Amino acid sequence: MHDLGDFEDSAENDDIESLRDNSKTTMMNIVYNAVIEGEDKAIKSESPVEEKVEALNNILNFFVKCEEYEKCSNIKKIIDKIRC
Repeated sequence: MHDLGDFEDSAENDDIESLRDNSKTTMMNIVYNAVIEGEDKAIKSESPVEEKVEALNNILNFFVKCEEYEKCSNIKKIIDKIRC
């Protein structure tokens, strides 16, 4: 038989999981906005091309999973500009 402690742990775990997911979404939206607002800096930075593309692909893949395709399109356009 379960005692109440088992249920509290489960609820806490759900809360922690939800907080983690919300925090990641918030962080990725902040990163996205920074990249979009500073597009020239993202394109012209002295970081290696493949490093920039890999970072932007990570952002793109996150938004694909969230089905936020307009953001994906905007990130893809920046990737294409970097590769030119």
